[in-house]
Amino acid sequence: MSEWPPDAPPLRLPDPCYPRPLQERIPILVGGSGERRTLRLVARHADACNLFGNPETARHKLAVLREHCAAEGRDPATIEVTHLAPARVVASAESREGAGAATVEEHIGRYRELAESGVQTAIVGLSDADGAESVSRFAEVIAAFRRA
Repeated sequence: MSEWPPDAPPLRLPDPCYPRPLQERIPILVGGSGERRTLRLVARHADACNLFGNPETARHKLAVLREHCAAEGRDPATIEVTHLAPARVVASAESREGAGAATVEEHIGRYRELAESGVQTAIVGLSDADGAESVSRFAEVIAAFRRA
């Protein structure tokens, strides 16, 4: 392999970000809920944070985030709050084994509690994702939260 000639002009490549993004700035979502470092980073830099756990945990983490926002002079309302959890819709008599197993009604109740705790967007991992059937079973839960 030959070396680039030392007297040759530098090689110029086209802009590597082509086509250009549609927006000026890409939003930053930070996942995690460490109270000392992660939530402080969210308060300083992030557009969104992704929390885990039950509604009570989310409520507590958001209180901590509000404290960090106050210390940073930032309005916490400028940070979108998301929540990631597994979900699997089961019939009332069906086995509750596996992550996120609950009935349609139980899922709806849990997501309502999360919304009341301050979560704005639910990110759902269908723990039984074996094709379209798992999404179909979850459709009733989705329908309960559709905006009119």
